[in-house]
Amino acid sequence: MESTIVEDNHTSKLCGCCGPREASINEENVEAIRRDLRRLESILGNYDAREDHDQLDEMGIEQLRLASFKAADALERYEDQLTREDVDAFYDSLYGILTSIKNLKSHGNDVASEIKHVRSTIIKLSNEIDRLENKLRNLPLPRANLKEDAPLLEEDDVVGIEEPRTKLIGWLLKDDGEYPRPKVISVVGMGGTGKTTLVKKVFDDVIIKKSFRYHVWTTISRSFTIEELLREIIRQIYTVNRQPIPEGVYHMRSSYLKSIVKNLLHQNPFLLVLDDVWSIRTWDAIKEALPKVNRSRVLLTTRDFQIALTASVESNAEIHTMDKLSPEDSKILFCRKAFQDGGGRCPAHLQETVGSILTKCDGLPLAIISIAGFLRNKETTSHQWEMAYRNLGFELRMNQEFAFTKKTLSLSYNELPRYLKSCFLYLSMFPEDYTIEYNRLIRLWIAENFVQPPEGRTMEEAAVDYFKVLLNKNLIQVAETSSDGRAKSCHLHDIMHKICILKSKDQKFAAIHKDNRDATWPNIIARRLSIHNTFPDVDQIRENSLLRALLVFGLDAPLKQFPREITKLVHLRYLSLRHTKVEEIPSSISKLKNLETLDLKHAHEGFKSLGDIGKMTSLQKLCFFEAAQGRRHVLTTLGNLSKLRRLGVINLRKEDGTALWSSVRKLSQLRALSITSVDEEEIIDLPDDKLSPHRLQYLQRLYLTGPLKKLPNWVSMVTSLVRLSLKWSRLNDDPLEHLQNLPELVHLELLQVHSGEKLHFKNGGFKKLKVLGLDKFDQLKMIRVDEGALASLEKLIIQRCMMLEEVPIGIEHLTKIKVLQLFDMPQELIMRLRPYGPDNWKITHIPQAYSTYSNGGWESHSLKGSLYERESIINLCWK
Repeated sequence: MESTIVEDNHTSKLCGCCGPREASINEENVEAIRRDLRRLESILGNYDAREDHDQLDEMGIEQLRLASFKAADALERYEDQLTREDVDAFYDSLYGILTSIKNLKSHGNDVASEIKHVRSTIIKLSNEIDRLENKLRNLPLPRANLKEDAPLLEEDDVVGIEEPRTKLIGWLLKDDGEYPRPKVISVVGMGGTGKTTLVKKVFDDVIIKKSFRYHVWTTISRSFTIEELLREIIRQIYTVNRQPIPEGVYHMRSSYLKSIVKNLLHQNPFLLVLDDVWSIRTWDAIKEALPKVNRSRVLLTTRDFQIALTASVESNAEIHTMDKLSPEDSKILFCRKAFQDGGGRCPAHLQETVGSILTKCDGLPLAIISIAGFLRNKETTSHQWEMAYRNLGFELRMNQEFAFTKKTLSLSYNELPRYLKSCFLYLSMFPEDYTIEYNRLIRLWIAENFVQPPEGRTMEEAAVDYFKVLLNKNLIQVAETSSDGRAKSCHLHDIMHKICILKSKDQKFAAIHKDNRDATWPNIIARRLSIHNTFPDVDQIRENSLLRALLVFGLDAPLKQFPREITKLVHLRYLSLRHTKVEEIPSSISKLKNLETLDLKHAHEGFKSLGDIGKMTSLQKLCFFEAAQGRRHVLTTLGNLSKLRRLGVINLRKEDGTALWSSVRKLSQLRALSITSVDEEEIIDLPDDKLSPHRLQYLQRLYLTGPLKKLPNWVSMVTSLVRLSLKWSRLNDDPLEHLQNLPELVHLELLQVHSGEKLHFKNGGFKKLKVLGLDKFDQLKMIRVDEGALASLEKLIIQRCMMLEEVPIGIEHLTKIKVLQLFDMPQELIMRLRPYGPDNWKITHIPQAYSTYSNGGWESHSLKGSLYERESIINLCWK
């Protein structure tokens, strides 16, 4: 069982016990601590951005870090005091393993004395603070030349490069007619994917050399200036022309340098390579300095997809995204670098270990080269290589052979602003190879106060922007997407995850304890603790007064009883009881007025109480709330939750529909709404309102599971809907008429929705729909698709429609369809679609067409003639 604090535990801020506000609090001390904290964070940020920590006193830095933590806590508790709430801070695991912690407090209960103590501590450290600040200020910033430090690849070592090389050359040589400025082609990928190697192969190509009068290659450093770039262009052009460089060039301002460059390149097509462009601002400066010479090309590499998009879209040019090496190419590259003979042969006794290493490398050339080079001088025994593989995290930290790899992969992190660094370091707390749910990660960032939205943006919108930045910079990778293009989960590359852990430990951001392998628990001042596959030590956790978050993974015993102490955590923002067996939630939960997420998904159904939930006005997510009998008054108070963005209601009875709807129609911030009846026979009786334009204007996902008298009129008025799921509706009338004009609908699931014999998709309907699932239409005999209907459809799933006589009439009109999946459909229909069947011509334009049956397991056959094996075949319709 995999679990985290967000699934089976809680995350909270640990706040000191604050009584009525003390008159003795010195406001000047409070302001002084605020100034001190800003200064300490600046020093620590400067220190953490460096890789060369050897020149600084680690002990002194740790003193400053501890002081900064205590200053932040004191200010937080002071702010808590201003709310005039009497707060007891508890920290309890929802597995029931920490319920013995009854009164976890900071070292000082009195806020005034704590403020005074923290201020005194910082004053005592003032000399050390001055010393370290001056030392950091006077140390030159490291300017490592990554290109010089890079492991050299021999010509024969380059693999998997020929296809993208040919593609890039074709793009560079393509004649697009008259174009007023250089065309920009971008190569984007995370550090270590081989962007520079690929572009260098293109740059050196004989045909490219003949096609452009001038060729300039420059690497964009983090200390880039436009003057440096222009001087480098001039230097390389003069070198090509075999002329001495005018001495005055090295003292000219940018305006004069631009004039020289434009004169030199006037009417001469050039190729300019910009390697490692770090920011859009840098690109904008370069773009304005370049002469507008027709047929010239700029080829840039970057780790940031947003830079590539901005640069290439402006000139209507192409973007090449670096792919991972295939398993075959990965093994060839590894073996060429790891074994002395260079022949690419792996000894039989190391095959398994090499396979494990390559799994961790996940197609990243830099990781493959680095690890192979490290192992090259090791004895080729299974034991030696397995030890090296298991201790890879240690080697990354200590072994100079990995210095370049660590430095390269760290650069993207080092360029992040402070608030995004915290978001990234939070990922260190998740286990290796762990798939992190997108929505949960967003809410944890918010709960940790990492997210600071600009004016006019909500917390969630700002957090989504943060996620996109990390994604665009290739620091994280999407693991799974929904049909409407949203990220559903993400993960870190294994090597990047190890580097993330190293930085997290260095900055005392989080400590990790796992697998009972450590004899002692982490005895450090970390703010967060992540426990993997072992039992938490209550005493150790209780002693760490600085702890702000606890994540637990891999324990087997789900929580059965709700720890009532949690209701005293009035500053709690995120509480999840996922996958627990809790049957009762105390009414005192309504004290959690700051709670933003209450996640009850996949938990025990049948909670007996949620108290006066209408008082929890900070709630943004409530899933899933049980509309049990006799709780109509609670349903009517849901309308008070004006910030609610996601609401899931289960076990709804017919007589409670009006009460629920009276609340839902007030929730103007809703993004997702799920309503499920108490069983397949109980009608969901929602009024047939006509909504005001501002009601449910942001609703994107709607799930109605249960019988409907009719499809409510308001459904067709929610023009923001992206995803709609109707199950067990059993409507007499065809619902398509009411749904076909929803302008943003991308994903539609219909299960046992219509009792008629026909479904008709009319011309112009469902313009943006990409995924359509039809399941268990018991009387359905015919589906008709007009030309011009379902114009964007990519995936069609039909299952358990046993009366359907043939595939949709007009399916040949679906020009964008990529996948047709038929589950448990009549054998007669399938036979007509098989090769040489009379209807096979109707689906020849569909790249993937399958027929699947359940027979103890699942077996899938291609309708083009071969057995098709696939994993997770069950319920593909609803993914």
